[in-house]
Amino acid sequence: QLFLEAPSSSRRATAFFALVTLCIFVQVALILVHSGSFSIECRDEQPDAAFNESSSCERNVYYVYCFLSVVFSVELFLRTISKRSLRELCSFLWWVDLIAIMPFYLNLLLLAVGLPENWEAQALASCFRMLRLFKLFRLNSDTATLTRALSLSWRPLSIPLMLLFLGSILLGSIIYAVEQAELGRELADTTFPDVGTGVWFMIVTFSTVGYGDVSPKSHSGRAVTVFAIVCGVLFMAMPLSIIGNNFTLAWEERKKLDAVVALQRHCIDRGLQAREITALFEEADVSGDGTITYLEFRAFMDHIGMALKPSEARNLFAAFDDAKTGVITFYEFCHLVFPDLDVERLSANLVMLPTPLQKSECRSPVPTMGPLPGNVATGAPAAERPRSPSVLARKEHAKEHVKELSVLARKE
Repeated sequence: QLFLEAPSSSRRATAFFALVTLCIFVQVALILVHSGSFSIECRDEQPDAAFNESSSCERNVYYVYCFLSVVFSVELFLRTISKRSLRELCSFLWWVDLIAIMPFYLNLLLLAVGLPENWEAQALASCFRMLRLFKLFRLNSDTATLTRALSLSWRPLSIPLMLLFLGSILLGSIIYAVEQAELGRELADTTFPDVGTGVWFMIVTFSTVGYGDVSPKSHSGRAVTVFAIVCGVLFMAMPLSIIGNNFTLAWEERKKLDAVVALQRHCIDRGLQAREITALFEEADVSGDGTITYLEFRAFMDHIGMALKPSEARNLFAAFDDAKTGVITFYEFCHLVFPDLDVERLSANLVMLPTPLQKSECRSPVPTMGPLPGNVATGAPAAERPRSPSVLARKEHAKEHVKELSVLARKE
């Protein structure tokens, strides 16, 4: 599953990701060319012509289409066998893959049975193949930010959408009535023959599109339209601001998620389990006082390969510092890195080691997981606990890095 979902995990995953992306764009280009786009005609004059009598262009397109279908079939098979549960298997994008690949096998079935080709059915099948463009949302990690922003916006957007629904019906009925009253039924029927046309005109006006296919001819109708235009300008400001603000929040959440994933990957590289998170916290806690300061946090982020700007580092540090005390405690660290780990319940069975609280009374000591595997608890204070040579070397390096950051901070 990592091979399919994380293209940067290996060279093979990157190559497979590039191949699938290229195949998607090639298939979209083939559909456009095969439909006659770009003034290129690449299909037979007789729809029911036999394949061996088809033009060379038609045969080449069919061969390329078969190759692309094989690639997509292999990808669908790999994604199917990699799913760990039925809920993961029946995801939206899995159904998109299945529906997009079905026209190829249905076409093979029709050829095997000997039924003639139907261009209307092929046009419908091309629409299904276009669904494969949704795969680009899965292949691009940044699209998750847009999805998150839309999910945060759907409930606030219900208010302007309700205003659009009510306003279009109300003003559409009014403009129909005033046009009929001022111009007469015969002349008004040429512009607004029914209320539905008035509602359509108001929706187009509210959205500031203005197709121009329908327009009022009476003075009263134009006055109503001016009012609708002003309402449309005010109406469009609401959804744009809602989505824009939520996109900013989603982008900040993405930065937080990237940091959590980097920390979890660092645990995997070191062979640490979720219950051995104290070792990870001790790596970041250079001073050994049971809390992580901002400079220690910056040094640790650089160590795990996350190059953050000062503003991004401050925002990320504030996300970890849930109590807003200026330092990150062990529990705040655990809640964000391993949200599914019930640290408070595990703490009931842990040996709480006394640690010097030098900076704030709200800082909690780091629990050492005595009865759990891989624990190094000895009952000594955190600063005196035995550490492996690699951890000691990491501590010395981090201390030097913290000193460098302190010097840079004073210069700024």
